[in-house]
Amino acid sequence: MESVYLTVIVPTSNEAYKLPLTLIDIDRHLAPSDFSYEVLAVGKPDEVVRKIIDGFSSFMKGLKLVEAGENCGRALLKKGLQEARGEYRVIFPPDNSVSASQLPVVLQQFKAGFGVVLGTTRGKSTTLPVGTLRRSAVQSFRAAAAREIVGQTKLGDDSFLLEVLAIAKKEGIRVGGVDIEALVADRPSGLQSEIRNLLSVLKIKVWLVFGAYKR
Repeated sequence: MESVYLTVIVPTSNEAYKLPLTLIDIDRHLAPSDFSYEVLAVGKPDEVVRKIIDGFSSFMKGLKLVEAGENCGRALLKKGLQEARGEYRVIFPPDNSVSASQLPVVLQQFKAGFGVVLGTTRGKSTTLPVGTLRRSAVQSFRAAAAREIVGQTKLGDDSFLLEVLAIAKKEGIRVGGVDIEALVADRPSGLQSEIRNLLSVLKIKVWLVFGAYKR
């Protein structure tokens, strides 16, 4: 399978109506690039999304639909990262909360030797036992780091990022972060989300102690 420089992964779950504007923005910023790239729209089988991708494929370079059987966060992200051919693999929000103009800001950080780079919108950070968690709008990986981390993940939804931090630390993979500009204001995570995060951290810590994370 021929590799490319960059893969942009766009989860389409519950965001089909926002997908066209997201794709237009990505195409506008990537089309002039002098490097090779692909854009993967990843989601459960959905006729509306299929029609959108079919329409955009006629003029948008490298666009491909990847259908995942499960509609949970981890399944979609894992499928996208596994299907990706890019040397760098970026999970990009489908809700127009961040512009694709921020992609170079994130990619620049890989020059410092990081295996994972989190593009975070400015805001309050939360210190957890697995690391410092901030609202991460863009999650990006070197291909080697993605292969090493993603196959070990067990939890879904927002917990995916918690596991990425924990597994990266276990494997000695450097994680970097950079502030990026948000197009919409951050929403408070809420008490339920905080409780979910803490429960996920407990599970992760137990799995780390008992060696449940294996390549």
